[in-house]
Amino acid sequence: MKIWQDLLKHAIVGSQHGTPLPPLTPAVLQQRQQHWQALSPERQVLNALALVSAYRAVGQTATSRVNELPPICPAESRAYISASLKARLQRYLQEQNHGLVQEALTLLVDKPDILTPDILAEFLAWCANNRADAAQVRAVIGQRGFWLCAQNPDWEHLLGLAADDYTAWQAAHGPARLSLFEQALQADFAQTLVQLPTVWPGENAKDRLALLEVLADHLNAEALSFLQSLHTDRSQAVREKATQCLAKLHDPDITALLLDTLKAMLSVHKPLLGKAQLHVRLPDELSETWKNHGIQEKLEYMPGINEKIGIKSGWLYQWLRLCDPLVLAKQLDVELKQLRDVAVQSEFANVLLNGLDAGAMLHGCAAWLPLRLASLKPKQHGEWLQKFSRVLPLADMESFMINHLKLLTPAESLAFLLGIAAHYGQLSKALALALIDALLASQTDANARYLYTAQSLAQLAFKLPLADYALINQRLQHSDNPHVLALQNTFFPTSRTASGVCP
Repeated sequence: MKIWQDLLKHAIVGSQHGTPLPPLTPAVLQQRQQHWQALSPERQVLNALALVSAYRAVGQTATSRVNELPPICPAESRAYISASLKARLQRYLQEQNHGLVQEALTLLVDKPDILTPDILAEFLAWCANNRADAAQVRAVIGQRGFWLCAQNPDWEHLLGLAADDYTAWQAAHGPARLSLFEQALQADFAQTLVQLPTVWPGENAKDRLALLEVLADHLNAEALSFLQSLHTDRSQAVREKATQCLAKLHDPDITALLLDTLKAMLSVHKPLLGKAQLHVRLPDELSETWKNHGIQEKLEYMPGINEKIGIKSGWLYQWLRLCDPLVLAKQLDVELKQLRDVAVQSEFANVLLNGLDAGAMLHGCAAWLPLRLASLKPKQHGEWLQKFSRVLPLADMESFMINHLKLLTPAESLAFLLGIAAHYGQLSKALALALIDALLASQTDANARYLYTAQSLAQLAFKLPLADYALINQRLQHSDNPHVLALQNTFFPTSRTASGVCP
């Protein structure tokens, strides 16, 4: 709700500046607002926030009724699911194991049973962020579920959507809105993209950036025109993100500006004798063109690194992180390895290497990873492998991961694999076995136990390759450790089958 955001802004800015409180929406709430005129500004803001909060929780239908009760919920004609299945579904929700929730819903649709009343709210709230599963949820909520939807505008709106309605995100708010927007992009990118210029002017900077970050995960050439229009956006963060997207799409204008800018800052001197050197020439001022593309004038810290950076060095870093290292190496007429070498030897090594790292991750430059790892100490490899696992496919990473695991203790291996698994839909056979070995070896390590909660184990279980379940299960059975039984039940519960969750 926009009124909620407006009230939060009003509270943050302060109530003593004389700015009148915005009129509450919907109009039914204004009836109460009229009674607060004599109260202090602080009390008016608190009352408004409390009223809007209550309205959001209860729903429009309930607050609009004065002397009218909601209709009685029709009696159920279908049986409820079993207690054991209910417990398992609740566990999947609590663990945020969306893959298993979706699998269970798919199987439940073909059965006559419906969800029990005490878990309906949990599933309806979950469905608000997972519109694609609305049809399955509708099939298993029964009469009481539809009755609850009628009392809550968020649920009513979501569950009443037609399968091909991709405009619902515009009326939603919070995380549900971003989830609906992403699902609409996945279903019909072009149609959803057309809607953005219409809603964009009315969005605040935070919401514009949030929508743009979702769009950035689903980029294709159709988005070029919209992204190019954002160089005049009021928000520096939005302009910066748009420029990153354009660079990733190899927009001709951005690519030309990027290479011309870096060519003016960097050059490689190749003497007849001795090693090549990278010459760095930092600019004197930040141009308006740079500002239009989101370059920050005063970048105090390199993102993700708790280390200060000079103003002019910050400009160099911000341009480097937009460029593919392979493209830059070609521009400077050197091999990629030589670019790495001259960057390591430069007095600006930290700025150069971190900028090249960011550029490699933006463009998915797999050739940069082995060169970068070779410049680090072996114990440092884990941090870079975690970073690059966000953008590179597992096939490009696996051999480096396996080699890194040889240097780690069982507890360290487990922590590393937990982080890696978060970025991939499914682990390879080699990494799955390495994960099982690390789990078994860490069972006796008291310091490692905090690393694997029930939630993390359940998430990992869903990422093990189905074709290798028998081998993995056999590996677990070969241990005499008393904790392994509980571990095995986590990975291989009796209701888990080769095709998923069996209600």
